Amino acid sequence: MKITKVRLKNIIGIEQLDREVKGSLLLEGTNGSGKSSVIDAIRVAINNKTGREVIIKKGHNEGEIYIELDDITVERKKRNDKSDYKKVTKGGQEIASPETFLKSLFSELQLNPAEFMNLTDKEKNRVILNMIEFTWDLKWIEKKFGEVVKGVDYDQHILEVLNEIQSDKGYYYQTRQDVNRQVRDKSAVIKEIMDELPENYSNEKWENFSLMDIYDKINKMKNDNEYKERLLSELKDIEIKKANREKEVADEITKIYKQKRAKEKELNKKIEALKEELNNTQQRLNSLEDKSTTIVINKQDDLHKEIIDKDNRYKEMEQQYIKAKCHKKEVIDEKQEEAQYAENMKSYLKDYSRVERMQDEIEILNADSELLTKQIELARILPGEILKTATIPIKQLTVENGRPLINGLPVNNLSEGELLDLCVDVAIQKPEGLRLVLLDSIPNDLSPDNQERLFKKLKDHDIQFIATKTTNDKELKIIEL
Repeated sequence: MKITKVRLKNIIGIEQLDREVKGSLLLEGTNGSGKSSVIDAIRVAINNKTGREVIIKKGHNEGEIYIELDDITVERKKRNDKSDYKKVTKGGQEIASPETFLKSLFSELQLNPAEFMNLTDKEKNRVILNMIEFTWDLKWIEKKFGEVVKGVDYDQHILEVLNEIQSDKGYYYQTRQDVNRQVRDKSAVIKEIMDELPENYSNEKWENFSLMDIYDKINKMKNDNEYKERLLSELKDIEIKKANREKEVADEITKIYKQKRAKEKELNKKIEALKEELNNTQQRLNSLEDKSTTIVINKQDDLHKEIIDKDNRYKEMEQQYIKAKCHKKEVIDEKQEEAQYAENMKSYLKDYSRVERMQDEIEILNADSELLTKQIELARILPGEILKTATIPIKQLTVENGRPLINGLPVNNLSEGELLDLCVDVAIQKPEGLRLVLLDSIPNDLSPDNQERLFKKLKDHDIQFIATKTTNDKELKIIEL
């Protein structure tokens, strides 16, 4: 689709222009002759955009633009005192949504390739990548990665999106860095804890170890020792009481014998003094002897029985003491040491449990890190898969890390000629649409060789172009090429 007719009236610097167009045009003339006015008018017709504040020729209230594109006509009227008028027809039928229809016929860079030359490297890369057609949306991202990845500008081309996903500044990489840092931190804590634990520490052993049981045994031993000490005390008390009682009995017997001797002496004196009463006195003496003997015998029997009872009690206590002797005090000390050791071991349980918990956390973190690595690798692999199936509009175009390369070089490394070729390639990406390129001022900026090369490339691609060239001619000269 090409321009076949242009009619302008009171537009910018053009008062009247009505021309059939059979091919490409070169507009020559000095500054102010109307070269750029024709280019701008055609742009306004196609996309209704201009960088000029005033488009209607000074002194008029209305300007007209009319162009024919094969079987399509575009008519616009710019007005000062009322709304603009537009009408677009195709095959004689008026188009209901003219702006949308026209927009489908061209790329913006066709109407002003110089814009591409003036873009930043990043903007140029974006334009080139957008030429690689690949249908995708957030559902496609979610299907590939299991989620809509955070922190990504999804208004970019898919190759830029994937590059941003795998970037070391991206969510996955940064998250993996954070995960790996947590793994390192937790591993360091685990090493620190394990270094403080006793060698060959058994968490299971000390977790199941019952301090209550060992302290029950210790308490039983203490009670047994206390019982033993009470027995010893009672035995000593019995011995003391026995000795005291024996002494008391001996003293009583001595006292009896003393009394007996005193009485004997007294009676003997009476015998000598009272011979006459000898028989009677002798009888009394005999009677006294029998009575004393009986008392002594009775006292001795009582003492003997008491001593036997004490001896039996002593033996009984001694047997109990012997039985109690099996629990020695040093055994308690050993148990105390065992209990203290068990308490120390059980005090490590909390740290050991923390180690086990952190080891589980590290296992999860390592799995997360591995998954993130797979996501990053996927983002690195997908561009290659996309480029295998996508249509590459420029033969020399490749993509590396989301950045387009032309003949293996980034855009900012291209020569003037290479950049010019790229500029044309970018401008003609709708082969079924408008096959037209508007070149305002570009030929003036090119060397003769590059200008010739530019025009030849456009002709070889069957692209119509309208270019301007500054000369000394005061009047606008239109040359068909």
